[in-house]
Parts: sequence; structure tokens; C-alpha cells
Amino acid sequence: MRATIVTVGNELLSGRTVDTNFTFLARALGAAGVRVHRHVTAGDERAAILAAVRGALLDSDLVLISGGLGPTADDVTRDAMAELAGVELVADPAAAARIAARLASLGRKQTAVGNRQALLPADMAQLANPIGLAPGLWHETETAIVCALPGVPRELMAMTSEVLVPRLRARHPDLAPLPVAVLRTIGVPESEIAERIETAGLDLAGVALAYLPGPGGVELRITGPEPAAGPAAERAADAIAARLGAAVYARGEESMEEVVGRLLSMRGLTLALAESCTGGLVGFRVTRVAGSSAYFAGGVIAYANEAKTALLGVSPALLTAHGAVSAEVAAAMAAGARARFGAALGIAVTGIAGPGGGTPEKPVGLIFIAAAGPAAGAAVTERHLLLGDRQQIRERAATHALDLARRSLLDPAART
Repeated sequence: MRATIVTVGNELLSGRTVDTNFTFLARALGAAGVRVHRHVTAGDERAAILAAVRGALLDSDLVLISGGLGPTADDVTRDAMAELAGVELVADPAAAARIAARLASLGRKQTAVGNRQALLPADMAQLANPIGLAPGLWHETETAIVCALPGVPRELMAMTSEVLVPRLRARHPDLAPLPVAVLRTIGVPESEIAERIETAGLDLAGVALAYLPGPGGVELRITGPEPAAGPAAERAADAIAARLGAAVYARGEESMEEVVGRLLSMRGLTLALAESCTGGLVGFRVTRVAGSSAYFAGGVIAYANEAKTALLGVSPALLTAHGAVSAEVAAAMAAGARARFGAALGIAVTGIAGPGGGTPEKPVGLIFIAAAGPAAGAAVTERHLLLGDRQQIRERAATHALDLARRSLLDPAART
């Protein structure tokens, strides 16, 4: 089964909103055995939505629309679905009753604008919304299925997992998940990864390789063309991982913080953090992993120099000589965090996230990261010059800090 995903919203076309719905839908459909071969974004206009859907119907078995099913005037997906099916929008009593009951449970009353949600294409099948008000819509043409889901991410995710995918499998019992092997990498740009793979002469016949760059690195997805191609996808992943070496931090969907937590648990070690420019982002990511209390000792957000001295024992003379954004201060912060919490491994990050505060010698995006212990010897420090706005720099710095923790834990000297 071949699918086109149509995401609807002027905010997507303007760049104000990142289209995370497409990423979720593409992965969910792939896991269900549906191959996504096109992605189209349409504005909040009925004509634009219809053009995208009609174009997709020329070569797709499934057209999945995300967005435009709410109560406001710019929610026109249901209008487009009605025109596509050649029917009118009518008041649906069952939908109105469901909406009224849901609003009552929330202590809210139905309004004239809200009543629009009960206007649905006549005689069109609906998909239940487990956590929201607007139902999804299901329409079958002679050659394909057209399905519309709300654009609210939580609602879309719940409906896809609990309603859409089960219905697709019931409608097409021959669907089987396509084999996908995932490699997550860090520290090597997409172009260099591609060059390493291409110059290695690897046999990737029979599989498709996709590069998905993101703030945390480049994800590689190796997909087999049919359910039986799983071994070929895994063999290709093995060969690519061997070629890329330590740049691969995870096989599968494991996050960087999950990798670090697993390594700490395996070694029976604990972690302490000292954060300046990241303001607690590293600690946030560590502690969002269930069970992190077993290996996370604690952290200090030492933004001001006085806090670095009082809480982490960083020498005022060191700060004066090298500045807060320096390898020397990062190393002292890591050692201070390790000592303060009695942890095996201390990780510190300090830098200039911007947009102001940079100089020619220390520009915006300059980050120093340090690891103290558990291997013997002095703290290890790294210098990074990161691109992006303030939040992107902070998030990327947090990822590099976690990666330094990962590599520190892979050092044979760190093993108990």
C-alpha cells in the first residue's frame, strides 16, 4: 500500500510551526506496512486541500490528511472532504451529543463556533477521537482511502494508534510491517556520513537508505522493500555501523539519555552535572528516563561566577585568568560536581548561547564541555562551536554533554 500524507496549515507554510505530525504519521504507517511515497503541505484553503488530495489519488492507495478539523473558520478540511465525496455538510446529532457531553465533563458550554464541529459530510464514516472533540473522517473512492485526522498532535497520535491503524489492518489484513533498521549518530555531518558509506563499497542492494538530520545528529533509516527483507536491512545496518564506528550511539529508537542511563546502570556508576549555559537541560533529559534515580546523583545550575565558586569550588583566580567560558573552568566545574555529589562521573557544560555576549575570541555558540572520572587522570574537555539560535545552541550543547558522558562510560577504564 502506497500513501500520501497531506498536512494542512498556514502556520506550516510560514515556517512558524515545525511539522512533527508528518514525522509521526510516516513512522506509524511504515510500522503498519504502509509505504509513504509523498508528503504535501497545503494551506488552510479548500481548493488547496482538494488539489493536493486529487493529485495524490492518481497514484496512492491511501491519502491521509492532518489538520483543519477544528471549529474555527480556517478549519476547512471537512468542507474539502464533503466536496470530494459530492455530499453536503449536515448537522450530525450523534456528533453533537458527543461534543456536548465532552464539553459538559470539562465544565464548558457549547458555542455557535463550537457547533461547527457537529457539521460533518453526509453519510461519511467517522473515526472516534479518544481524547478530543473533532472526529476523523474516512472516505473510500473506487481506488483509494481518504482519511482526515485532527492536527492537534496529542489527538492525532491517539487516533492513529488506537483507531486508524487497527482499521487499516482490518481493511487490509495482508499488511505487514516493513523492516526498518535505525542507526542514530552524533558528531559527524550528513555529508561526511554519506561519503564514508559511499567510499566503503558497501553492498546496499535491496534496501533504501534515508538520512534524517536533526538537532541531535543524523538518523539513518535502512528500509527493506517488503516484510521478508528484514535480514537484508539488518546486514546493511551492521555494515554501516562498522564503517561509522563511535559516531553511532544507538541502534534503534534509543535516545542519547537512555544510552547514558543504560551504561551507568551496567557499570554500577552514578552521574553528577554542573550546568551553566544549558540551565538544567542536561538534567531534564537525564531525569525524563524512568529509573534515573538509580544513577543520577544530582546537579548544579551555576550560572553566575559566584555560584560556580560557592557551589562547585571553582577558583576565582581560575575564572579571572581564563573566563567562565573556557576549558579550564569546565574541567573545574565537572570535578566540583563529582566531588559535591560523590558521583563516579561529573559532566559540566559552559558557553555562550547568545544572541549577545559573544566576542571575536569567544563567539556566540562557543561551548566547553568536560568530564571528570570515572577513568583515572585529569578531566577531559571538548570545545564546540555550535550554530543556531539561543534555544538550538542550548539543546545541542546538552546533547554533546550527554555524548561526552556516553564516550566516557565506554572507556574500558570506566568499567567496574
